[in-house]
Amino acid sequence: MIAFVKGKLTEISALGAVIEVGGVGMNLVTSANALHGKKEGDEVVVPTVLVVREDSFTLFGFADESEKEMFLLLQTVSGIGPRMALNAISVMGEEKLSKAISNSDVVALTTVPGIGKKGAQRLILELSDKLISSNSSKSTSVKDSLVSALMGLGWNKKRSEEHTSELQSH
Repeated sequence: MIAFVKGKLTEISALGAVIEVGGVGMNLVTSANALHGKKEGDEVVVPTVLVVREDSFTLFGFADESEKEMFLLLQTVSGIGPRMALNAISVMGEEKLSKAISNSDVVALTTVPGIGKKGAQRLILELSDKLISSNSSKSTSVKDSLVSALMGLGWNKKRSEEHTSELQSH
């Protein structure tokens, strides 16, 4: 619903931030990395997800789109709500979290407060296939982009595909 917020950072706290957008202060609950290196008064663009509950509307903010995608993916696991998903991203970071799930690293996942051994096993069971297919589709789209770029430079399709395949194997 609200894909991103762009405006002046007016307040940073342990729980998130306030960003002024068109004269309105938008309160965001953010990941630990979302505003890394930013200070009050800076112009920022923060990818967001609006979570609507019976008793609240909460706007969550992230460092980038991949962190946002991980947040959405984590919530597909039963027992993982938005706050737990944000907590996992804040504690481990999106890349470490993805690696821990892909490598079935229960010990690493249990470093997140609120995730025990059973919760970690459920994360691995429900998300490892999704992360593997997501990563392979990303590498495929990168390969396709490289082939298209080389063809745009005048290379033929066969030669472009051969060279991009060589790059992927290194």
